[in-house]
Amino acid sequence: MRGYAAMILVMSAVLFSILYMVPLVRTVAHMFSLTLIVVIASHYSAAWLLKVLTYKVVDPKGKIVIITRCDSGYGNRLAMELNRRGFTASISYLTSKVSCRARQILVRALTQRCVFDRSTQVVAGCVSAQSPGTRQLMYQGSDNIHVVETDVTQAESLAEFEKRVRSLCKRDTHLWAVIINLSVVSIGELEWYDDEDMRWTYEVNVLCVARVARMFLPLLRESPYCGRRFVIVNSVWSRIAMPGTGPYCMSKYAVRCFTEVLRREVLKFGIYVVGVEPNLYRLPQTEPSSLLKSYKYMWDKLPDETKDIYSRSYGDEMGTNIRNIIAKESDPVVLEVAEKMLDSVQTAHPSKLYQPDLLRRKVLYAGFRMLPDEITDFWLTEVSGLMKA
Repeated sequence: MRGYAAMILVMSAVLFSILYMVPLVRTVAHMFSLTLIVVIASHYSAAWLLKVLTYKVVDPKGKIVIITRCDSGYGNRLAMELNRRGFTASISYLTSKVSCRARQILVRALTQRCVFDRSTQVVAGCVSAQSPGTRQLMYQGSDNIHVVETDVTQAESLAEFEKRVRSLCKRDTHLWAVIINLSVVSIGELEWYDDEDMRWTYEVNVLCVARVARMFLPLLRESPYCGRRFVIVNSVWSRIAMPGTGPYCMSKYAVRCFTEVLRREVLKFGIYVVGVEPNLYRLPQTEPSSLLKSYKYMWDKLPDETKDIYSRSYGDEMGTNIRNIIAKESDPVVLEVAEKMLDSVQTAHPSKLYQPDLLRRKVLYAGFRMLPDEITDFWLTEVSGLMKA
């Protein structure tokens, strides 16, 4: 299989070299390449110029912003920044199967770093209203803090949260933005997953996203503000099928489809739908140690006969490869993502898609989408080292 793919690549290179020596072919290729470059450059230049000329920051007064999953990472940073800027932030996050330690991060971060505006109300999702960290959070914010425990995997819990948000909507205060930031990551080859593992990934990454959007669409539609919006945080891996992350990539492809369909369906209501697709950033769920634990869990529960097929050393070597690649490629600074999310909330005319990432990775992944599958397969399985063992 690999030899056949390599043969295709070699023959393609030889054929290209032969054809390129023909003057007419070379002239047409140059003209096509130049035209393509001009078209792409014109499009992005026009989009950038229009954004600069029409850029306007909305007045945050009376605007409610819902953010799911603010225990750490992007949502945590964004919640604090929105609070500083005067938005009414309604904060929730997944409580099912999430560690208590992760939830406490939000409490510590908010109580130690947030500067609360006394005219702003904040609804904070916490594991327990009686925990010391939650009581401290309530004390710091006085009457402006509303503590809500929400499990977005349960429709009843989400409905209660929607009622709390609706109670905040008054004559001069309405829903402005719903930021859906939900994701779980697992590592392992497709054969290693059982139905329950796949179901959990799909439940959180896809069904919960759709559930939150459907729950708050009526309230967002009722809002009188022009430019109200959904902001759906996805992943750049919704555009490239990365080996070893099958269920995760599958779920992200589904979320990208959901985002695009929702954008086209609610356009008639004057509602924006914005996609945010970050690449690898250093978050609790993408820490090399966390991913390695996930991988070890998947490997250890395999039957012995399956382990023998892959070889006993395969699990250890691939786990090490994953840890090294994530440690090398992941960006520890999540501020860029939070800034893009902030722009998607506060600008009057947001872009339909934000892709915070390093330039070299943007170019690489764009190439993957245009190159023949044989080249992409070879790169992801051989050159990257991800599937080598």
